[in-house]
Amino acid sequence: MILVTGASGLLGSHLLLSLLKKGYQVKALATAESSISKVLTAFTAYNDEDEKLYAQINWYYGSITDTEFIYDLLADVDYVYHCAAIVSFSPHDIEKMNDTNTRGTEVLVNMCLLRKVKKFCHVSSVAALGKQVLMNLLQKKPISLIARRIQIMAYLNITLKGRFGVLPKRV
Repeated sequence: MILVTGASGLLGSHLLLSLLKKGYQVKALATAESSISKVLTAFTAYNDEDEKLYAQINWYYGSITDTEFIYDLLADVDYVYHCAAIVSFSPHDIEKMNDTNTRGTEVLVNMCLLRKVKKFCHVSSVAALGKQVLMNLLQKKPISLIARRIQIMAYLNITLKGRFGVLPKRV
């Protein structure tokens, strides 16, 4: 079983379609506020037959920061694609962004370790870092930010004992 977080987003919805076309069983995590109708729109944009695949999605609604919920959700999961993030340039969203993007990822990684998930793939964008960090990246400090990101990725790879990566080819 594969879990896709951020499943109602642009990347998550297309990832769901790709995984289902390859015959994988998936759990899709979305927040209660998410509009999963956009996922159906993404599925039918390419081919009307893909609407049948949409019915195969096992939807779960909750917060990525809810430790007990995430632990239970991972019970039968072997692979995780972590696409969930909040991207905003509004100062009002800083706390919400930090909670979802940082704490949510921390909760998910820790629960994956406890549940012995085989592979974990974190998908992100520099936009998730926020406007100020992006401005620094573009103007002043690209080396230090990139170096820090590489350190975090290396730490995750070591912590997950090589389980950080993509799915193996289907047997």
